[in-house]
Amino acid sequence: MPKYSLYLVLMAAVFLQPFAGLAADDEFKLCARCHGADGNSTKSNSPSIAGMEAGYMEEAMKAYRDGSRACGLSSMKCKMAAKWTDEEIAASAAHFAAMKPVAPEQEFDEGLAAAGKKLHEEHCQACHGEEATEGKPHGSRLNGQWREYLEDALGQYQEGAWQQPDEMKAALEKLSQEDKNALLDYYASGQ
Repeated sequence: MPKYSLYLVLMAAVFLQPFAGLAADDEFKLCARCHGADGNSTKSNSPSIAGMEAGYMEEAMKAYRDGSRACGLSSMKCKMAAKWTDEEIAASAAHFAAMKPVAPEQEFDEGLAAAGKKLHEEHCQACHGEEATEGKPHGSRLNGQWREYLEDALGQYQEGAWQQPDEMKAALEKLSQEDKNALLDYYASGQ
């Protein structure tokens, strides 16, 4: 390689080094468009991912990437996941898992929410309770999520577009539509 070519390569490396981290930051900005810069979504059709268990987020993003999980209300996450490596997915999951969740303000029926709390404790708490989510990839946080998003997610599970654990399928089969509505209002309450 001629001397000047090596010099140009070295100068380009030195000059471009400060920009090496921009790709990851840009990806976080893309996530923030739907999930909020702090991981707390301001859009009712997008889940808040702040404080969500990193293993669960990694599993979901990999499922979007390989096509085994439908995109639901937004195709953006599938487009992003398709180009991300396992390392980028893990970094993104860790980034948002470290953030503090804040429940959005939304309307809910207090009577339904009270009934939903009892149903949650009986059928859902083992996997979706605050303590149960530690280290469990299927234990995403539901409390304090947007009702619209959860309603769509529930439909995705029931239609088979999203794979669900056997325990969840069995629990959902025991619930009436009225029970499911009560659970949705409980989760929307953020209590």
